[in-house]
Amino acid sequence: MLFFLLFLLIYSSSSNVFYVDDVSKQSLPFILDLQQAQLFQNQILILLGLEKPVKGINSSDKIVSTFMSSLYKVTESSEDPIFMFDSHKLEEEIYASDTIMGFVPHNVTILTVNGVSVTEITFIIEKDQSLEIFAGTFYLVLEGDLMQIEDVAMHYTHQGLHYCTRRSLKGDFDEEVNFASFNGTNLFTEWLENVNGTYKITLELLDYETSEKDLSNIHFFGVGFFFSDGPVNSRPKRNVNLENQPDLSRRPEAESGFIPMTSSLGKKPGRCVLKSLFVDFKDLGWDNWVIAPSGYQADFCEGDCNFPLYEDLFPSNHAIVQSLIHLVDDKSTEMAKCAATEMREQSILFMNNQDNIVMKKYQNMRVNRCGCR
Repeated sequence: MLFFLLFLLIYSSSSNVFYVDDVSKQSLPFILDLQQAQLFQNQILILLGLEKPVKGINSSDKIVSTFMSSLYKVTESSEDPIFMFDSHKLEEEIYASDTIMGFVPHNVTILTVNGVSVTEITFIIEKDQSLEIFAGTFYLVLEGDLMQIEDVAMHYTHQGLHYCTRRSLKGDFDEEVNFASFNGTNLFTEWLENVNGTYKITLELLDYETSEKDLSNIHFFGVGFFFSDGPVNSRPKRNVNLENQPDLSRRPEAESGFIPMTSSLGKKPGRCVLKSLFVDFKDLGWDNWVIAPSGYQADFCEGDCNFPLYEDLFPSNHAIVQSLIHLVDDKSTEMAKCAATEMREQSILFMNNQDNIVMKKYQNMRVNRCGCR
């Protein structure tokens, strides 16, 4: 099967270059000016339903980033996934959710309450109206000198009542930390009933006098599992006026060395095949907020569905009938079309404007197989 590979390379100068590599190792360059590159980026953001953060990745807690990256790897792993901490207990939620969000505390302070030293955790929650939470959990992670602590109590208010949940810490030898997890479904559900809000949780490290020097060894974060109210690309998008955008298909080839993308495949299309298209997020300048993957392996289908349609083209019954009619009278109907016959999910892990780490899953975003339809 013949494959083509599309790479995006961005230079600090005023041009952007696409390369299409075929099996003969020959490359065809595609030069886009900055205006065209901006249009390209905007359209991908719209496709993914994302908004580029004002600032880049600046997670205040490496543990949160590491944990969310582990969940991403679980969803991408075909077999024997490796779960961090006790997240294997959340396996059903991990696979069932459309979006997983790691909530990073806005502020962590040490207070003295009734003569007891406690850690106050403050979250600022901004609700996404398109998401519905169905499960949540909180993690406390202790490292360094605090690994000697055996028990912790979490104090919080739910529906006007005070609650205290006690846990014994467990060891994670791979990460060289101790951790405890708390069910946070009811608390997250209450928090997200409001559009925006500030919420606090108090941690008491039992039999230990917490001080400011301990803050760097205390990590506390929440993880929410959400259903989407519909396909990402069916929701309203940011207003982008396409009427004023440049028409890339009509740009003269001499301008900025631009080569129309339609010429990238060179000669007359051959048989229907799967081709590989890759968009590198680093070349788009997104590596400062997209954590994983390094790019979008989109892939696409191209070629003709000439009669006879063999089994390796996975033709539908309709495609076979249409091809027969076209063979008899090519003016009565068109040939069957080369199209994706099998798709798969694409997950993206990124930092949003609230400094939370989000993993979104996009159904039917990557082509696995092409055929005639």
